[in-house]
Amino acid sequence: MSAQDAGQPLPVDMKKLLLENMTRENGSVKQPLPKRSIFYQICLSSYWFGLSVITASFGSVIWPSQVLSIVGNSSKDFYMGLLACLTSLVLFVLSPFVGMISDHWKGSLGRRRPFMIVGTVITAVFFMASSFHTTGSSFWVLLGTSVAWMFGVVLSNAPFVALMPDVISEEQRGTASSILAFTVVLGGLSGALCTGALSYNNYYIPAYAFNTIVIVAFLLPTVIFVREEPLHEEHPKLQWQELAASFVLRGTQYHDLWRVTHGRFWFDMAVCGIIPYLQYYFVDVLLFPPGGPAERLASYVMATVVAGCIPSSLIGGYLSDSRGFSRKYLLLISCVCMVICFATNCVFIFIKPYTATIFVLSFFFGFGYGLYLAVDWAFAVDTLPGHKVGKEMNIFFSFGIILPQVVAPAFSGFMLSVLKHTLQFSMARTYLVLFAVQGSFIIFSALAIVPIRSTNVAATVDLKSSAASSPLPL
Repeated sequence: MSAQDAGQPLPVDMKKLLLENMTRENGSVKQPLPKRSIFYQICLSSYWFGLSVITASFGSVIWPSQVLSIVGNSSKDFYMGLLACLTSLVLFVLSPFVGMISDHWKGSLGRRRPFMIVGTVITAVFFMASSFHTTGSSFWVLLGTSVAWMFGVVLSNAPFVALMPDVISEEQRGTASSILAFTVVLGGLSGALCTGALSYNNYYIPAYAFNTIVIVAFLLPTVIFVREEPLHEEHPKLQWQELAASFVLRGTQYHDLWRVTHGRFWFDMAVCGIIPYLQYYFVDVLLFPPGGPAERLASYVMATVVAGCIPSSLIGGYLSDSRGFSRKYLLLISCVCMVICFATNCVFIFIKPYTATIFVLSFFFGFGYGLYLAVDWAFAVDTLPGHKVGKEMNIFFSFGIILPQVVAPAFSGFMLSVLKHTLQFSMARTYLVLFAVQGSFIIFSALAIVPIRSTNVAATVDLKSSAASSPLPL
């Protein structure tokens, strides 16, 4: 009697062999994915370069400045948190559904690319609608147009999340994840520097126009050069009555995926809770005048963070793929580096804050951040059972990456408001508490992934169902 017939788990080498030959589309057996060139992987990551440009642009420069110009200095913390929270909520709620719909999409362009094209067009249109909001405008109109272009981002990004496991083999996951991380940090550098230079005197049309051009231009290499295999006719139709229930990932095969997701959640809670308030830190603690000087300094800090990301994002995937370094331990090293940065900054705020200190710590913070990004995506893909990649990766994406974008800015904004106005803390003491709390989130992130025993924890594969080529259920 075979191990599978006896209900016992398959040996690790057998599971690896099976998973390498399982299709991501419908559970049938096919040839392993071909080895992809570096050019192919760069084209695959091109879209996320553009998305990273707009993420850095809006999170650290455009939105904080627009909110400050519209609602004024006294209310900026609350409304900045509200804007970031509600727009990210759109991503959180809709991403798994759009990803799952793309799993079942039939068309000559494949499953993912049609959504990416339509979503980017919607994003570009509402970018320009948002560009006119400045002093004297309504915050709620800005919120409405921002939610609209974020819906376009959902349509394009949710299917893209599943594209890498669709087209990249297990042996190249670390390299592909590293290239993806490098394009993310390079996009962040470009967005922070260029948008900081284009935003001045509360006039935002050039900054929005720049972001519109970027998101469209860098979509093109992905949709042109990354070809997909169209969905086979025998793939089961999407059952709408089962859609909501299917997002509950049950079974022991998902335990490590949830641990990775939990770790990424706390990691991004720390990052997303700080970035929107960097500009306000320069105004409140370092006493730079609001507007141009604070905007430029915030963009320079983001650029320094990204500069620190570049070397670690390049070497992280290479170490995990070619040198056998455990991805889990690389993530833990990243967390240690970032906790040290948070703790050091708290000490300097307590003694005497310096602008130069922020830039030095930002570089080392970026080094840890880049190392985390370089292997985290591959680490998550390693834990997938491989049943429904669009659904599974978008649950990781929504709960691990998007949910903290919903919660963290609102949490930080509420905390700042309470510390400043209710408890009457000094500005330095207020931001000391903020940085200390974010550092504790990084510790929670490290603790979440410690129980994971391996970087390849794929679930047991049903030999009979794969041999029969029967599609797996939702």
